[in-house]
Amino acid sequence: MGINGHRALKVAKEDILRAIVEFQTDSMEEIRQELETPESFTKAIDQLVTEGLVCLSERSVKLTAAGEEAAGVIVTRHRAIEDYFKHEVDCEEAHRIAHRLEHVIIEEVVYSLKRIRELENRGSPLSGDEWGEGLITRVDIADSQLFDRMISMGICPGQWIRTIKRIHGGLIILLGNTQLAVDWEIASQIEVMFP
Repeated sequence: MGINGHRALKVAKEDILRAIVEFQTDSMEEIRQELETPESFTKAIDQLVTEGLVCLSERSVKLTAAGEEAAGVIVTRHRAIEDYFKHEVDCEEAHRIAHRLEHVIIEEVVYSLKRIRELENRGSPLSGDEWGEGLITRVDIADSQLFDRMISMGICPGQWIRTIKRIHGGLIILLGNTQLAVDWEIASQIEVMFP
């Protein structure tokens, strides 16, 4: 199984755990309908059983104690992301964004998202004069495909970012251990709070 196969399986497993809690159902058919990748359902269920997170009966799936704990983490992560974005977009779009991010965002970022509400309007555009390391407080990119690309690269609220140098047409940033080139237009739509 390649990287994409592992990622699809991870997403399916997390979606199943969240669906059981969020939709308060144990119906395997209802849960399958909620998945983005229903073809991963059987394999994901099998792996969740093997991991001791769910147990099966004829047409239902129930969380074990360990499964309840794992599902709680996923639901909390989803809701924190969704709550953050509800201030930026409508509820349906916030849910869609949270659904994408819940699988890739780490707990430290979720914690930062909760804190960012307190820091709202204290960030300045990444394209500004401030330099160094700062916390991304807002990504205001209207183009959903571009927004998705930014998120997939890890450019999202709650992440720490470091400006490295200016280049023709943009700047170089450091995000974790990865250097990225960002053009000025995109940089102007990313707000960062520098300490």
